[in-house]
Amino acid sequence: MAALLGLMPITAQAQTVSAKIVGTITDPSGAVVAGAKVSAGNLETNQVRCATSATDGNYEFPFLPIGRYTLDVEAAGFQKAAVKEFQLYVGQIARVDATLSLGSVTESVSVEASALALQSESVTLGAVIDRQKVAELPLNGPTFFNWRCCRPAWFPAPRAA
Repeated sequence: MAALLGLMPITAQAQTVSAKIVGTITDPSGAVVAGAKVSAGNLETNQVRCATSATDGNYEFPFLPIGRYTLDVEAAGFQKAAVKEFQLYVGQIARVDATLSLGSVTESVSVEASALALQSESVTLGAVIDRQKVAELPLNGPTFFNWRCCRPAWFPAPRAA
């Protein structure tokens, strides 16, 4: 019997407990800025992660803890740009694009923006089940398998034939 169980494939849904910031750095004419230094700062932990925009102007911060963030962008010959506080949620891919203004590095531009609630970078769905929802569930004992039905678009994994 144990030998048969070893042959059966086991399916599991991936659980994500982090978020990602992606974006493109451009100049006032819309041309991409390669080599810009991009810093993402977590306001709750004071941790700062740094990245450099690629030749296509894109940057990425994968596997970020959820929380409140700010974003700073610097490049030679441009004013420093700062994106004010925005929130990252579980599984979110936040697109935060920045346009750098021409000028010296001693000048800075402050941009007040937030990550879009509509996530256009990925088709994945996710949900956070807060304490109030858990407390209001009509369950016969709290188990993870009872809570999974609370997520949007949850379907059981197909069984192997």
